[in-house]
This record gives sequence, C-alpha cells and structure tokens, in this order.
Amino acid sequence: MALTVTIGSATADSYNSEDEAVAYFLATGRNDRWTAIVNAGRSESALRLGMLLIEAEDYMGERANTSNVMQSLEFPRKATNYRGRDATLQGGTTWTDKRGREWTSLVIPTPIKHAHLEQSLAMAENNQWLNDRYSGQEVSAGSTTVKVRVGSDLKLCLAAKVLVRPFLASAQGGVIRN
Repeated sequence: MALTVTIGSATADSYNSEDEAVAYFLATGRNDRWTAIVNAGRSESALRLGMLLIEAEDYMGERANTSNVMQSLEFPRKATNYRGRDATLQGGTTWTDKRGREWTSLVIPTPIKHAHLEQSLAMAENNQWLNDRYSGQEVSAGSTTVKVRVGSDLKLCLAAKVLVRPFLASAQGGVIRN
C-alpha cells in the first residue's frame, strides 16, 4: 500500500514520500545506507515505522485541521496559547517555534520532515528499536499502529530529538527565545 503524504489529510501516514527520502539521504551523504533499505524493499515500511515515535511526542499548538477533516498526523499545527505566551501571529495563519522561527499552518516544518527521515533510518537499521520485551503503549500514525516503549524507554534517535526539540510543548523542549 503506497504512502499517503497529503498535508492535513485524514488518511496521511507519512510526512515524506519515498522520493523525498532518497533525495534527503543523497544530500546528507548517507545515500548508501538508505539505498540498502530501498534495495531490501523496506523503505515504505521504514517510513511508516519512523512516524510512530515522531507522532508520539507532545507538540506545541494543536492540529491545524485545515480541510474541515480531522487530520491523521500531528502536523501541520496551528498556534494556541502556550504557557501564557500567545504564539498566534498574523491572524492565526502562522506560529512560532521555540527558536523563534515562523511557520505557516499549511505546511509541515522542514525540521519535522527531516526528523521523520532520521528516525526512519535509525529504526530500519536497528531491528531491536521496538523490542516487545519492554512495556509499551499503542501509538498510531495514519492506518499503522504499533506497541512502543513508554516513559524513559521511548526514545527518538539523537538526530530526530534535536530536530523536534523546538516544537515540543514540554519544558524539556528547550527555551523560548525572544
């Protein structure tokens, strides 16, 4: 079943297409690692699996739901009042992350797309990432559901963690720069 990457869709299950993944890993000098996953016929499943931990995070704001349909994925987002700080800019169509970057409610921020790709690669290369021996919870991304580790065991790879940090709602996400 092909990936659905339509922004804001009720059926989306990935932030990136397989072609976007190939282009990203080519640009970052890790094409050989991603090509091995593609050649093994695992790229689509890797992209779906990578979504699970990206979607499990608690992000600032709320889902944009721009098409009058309940969107299946966490992004795109729209601003809400965050810790007493009004993140809404220009009539609510844009919002600001913790690094002060402005994002429109109609797109998936590039760092989130890249975090998805980094997590997909990490999980595809380590088949023990979601080992059943850990206590877990069910997390869904689109039509895919998996039981994942919870609490301190629920881990994004380092590259994905760095990329999503400015978008997290919790204090561990970083500081708000003025």
